[in-house]
Amino acid sequence: MCGQSYTSRSCYNSHMDKHSNNKRYSCSHCGKKFFVWISRRTHIYKVHLKRTYCDCPYCGKGFYTQHHMKKHIDADHFDIAPYQCVVCGKTFKQSSNLRCHEKIHEGPKSCDICRKELKTMACLRQHMRTHSDERNYICPVCSKAITYNMIPFFNLYYELMGIEPPEYSDFPSKICSSCETG
Repeated sequence: MCGQSYTSRSCYNSHMDKHSNNKRYSCSHCGKKFFVWISRRTHIYKVHLKRTYCDCPYCGKGFYTQHHMKKHIDADHFDIAPYQCVVCGKTFKQSSNLRCHEKIHEGPKSCDICRKELKTMACLRQHMRTHSDERNYICPVCSKAITYNMIPFFNLYYELMGIEPPEYSDFPSKICSSCETG
């Protein structure tokens, strides 16, 4: 059908269920159906029991699957970064961060309007908003409508650095071009 291969019969059957839309695992509480039993268990813990399935033995953080708890322990407690960029060798704790990073190596993307070069397609899409009248965000300092919201980027930066984000008025760069933040 799709060329995918599996090492166990149960994994193969689970995969084939998706092709035929056969959700064989149903929730005993509400009847919702799932392709795989782990999704059903996660649903029951999240929705009906309103608690996590397992807790990290190091910090007590709760998880709905042991797989996610193991990834958390490896990344946060043992500082394991198993995902490595084949181009530059930089390592990452999560595969999604590696995939995002790898786009940088695809070469710069050029804006058709002003010819500015940007590192990734995501950056180019964000940049293209500056050429439109789109103003989807409000600056929390001066209340001006702005093209894009910089606060999540600042928050991500501080989170990656492992430090508490400062108040908006203390950000190292302007949130919008008209207020005197920073």
